[in-house]
Amino acid sequence: MPRLAWFTVPPPNDAAAYDAGLLPHLLPSFDVDVFLERAAVRGDGDAPFGAHDFVWKHAQRPYDLVVYQLDGTPAHDYLWAYLARYPGLVVLHDGLLHRGRARRLVADRRLEDYRREFRYSHPDVSMAIAELEIAGLLGPMIDRWPMRRVVTASARMVAVHGEALAGEIREEDPACPVAVVDPGVRSASPAPGARDAIRGRHGIDGDAVLFLAFETTSAARWPQAVRAFEALGDLPVRTHLLGIGAAGASAGGGAAGRITVCAPVTDEEWPDYLAAADACLCLAWPPRPAPLNWLRCLAAGLPTVIVDAAGLADVPSCDPRGWAVLHAPPAAASRSDWPRPPAPACLSIDILDEQHSLALALGRLATDPAFRSRIGNSARALWEARFTAERLAASWRTLVADACAAPPRADALSGLPAHFRSNGLEHAATLLRRDGFPDTALASVWAREPTL
Repeated sequence: MPRLAWFTVPPPNDAAAYDAGLLPHLLPSFDVDVFLERAAVRGDGDAPFGAHDFVWKHAQRPYDLVVYQLDGTPAHDYLWAYLARYPGLVVLHDGLLHRGRARRLVADRRLEDYRREFRYSHPDVSMAIAELEIAGLLGPMIDRWPMRRVVTASARMVAVHGEALAGEIREEDPACPVAVVDPGVRSASPAPGARDAIRGRHGIDGDAVLFLAFETTSAARWPQAVRAFEALGDLPVRTHLLGIGAAGASAGGGAAGRITVCAPVTDEEWPDYLAAADACLCLAWPPRPAPLNWLRCLAAGLPTVIVDAAGLADVPSCDPRGWAVLHAPPAAASRSDWPRPPAPACLSIDILDEQHSLALALGRLATDPAFRSRIGNSARALWEARFTAERLAASWRTLVADACAAPPRADALSGLPAHFRSNGLEHAATLLRRDGFPDTALASVWAREPTL
């Protein structure tokens, strides 16, 4: 079987949830070693290795392919020490990497390294942008410059979850092989009586229409959701808004007793919380293509409200400003497996009309159970057609074969910023020293490693 080195992060994280749905289906076809930044307690043969174990394991018996699950969150910072030196398949869960790289490099006072990476990724952009970020003044504008060229230039192949991001990468780096692979999740069954149990735990009326929000942060538009919920006024039905998130998040002041915030829940608890809900708010901005929390809602057959974005342009949705169907699957006119017109699988909010559209969406979902049912049924059908874990695994078998056949891009690697071309893994060396490896042992490991 092909041998894969699988670099990832522990939960809670979208990449970890992605792995949980995918790896059980891949293990019969591939010999997979999972690597985390720090080794797990090795109580059995399947526990992940620490990342520094990869160096000697790969030297002793090279892997056929190295897989990197990457986004811009802090848990993924350690991967950058490996992905250019050991080119492989990079799964980009988020195409906006600038924020994460700037945070890490500026915090470490590696300012010249940050400047080099920015210049390499955006050679036609004024370096004044990098200086603004170093000074802490760039703010939300940072996402205009995604800073991902190190990844696309060094990878044997890049996999993404949406055609919009794939198109951006092809435009930036035409030589980079890019594959679009829909993510997938399992359909988990709730515990018996979960709906009543969860509602009872949080003091929610059994007959209330419950809106579930996955996060209570500003990035997830929680303040906007609270304001829209408070603006609903008197309705002929009871309503409740439950936010899953950080302690201390605002529960609003104008809807006393009908807005609740609770602590984050585990992956095992999610099916029970979804069973308690009647609709879900997945309002993260900027949104990722097909975020896993949203896919869980689809699998549960729940209507959702999302923010309209290019990454979900192939998902038929409903605009609450006139209830027209937006978007359509690619080549819908020639496909027989999609209804005509495409049945909306969610409600989408124009970010420029957010408060108005969100209030309309909440009001319709609260008062029209038949509408909720139609959207929920379409959501489940969309999950079954595109986003199951089994379909993801089938796509991955082809993806791994293609990535194994793709040669390393030696021409691109030679032009990387200097700190990616150094002979040695400085970050990995730091980890090894921390774990008690003497410098003499490090030297013997590096001596067996190829140089870029």
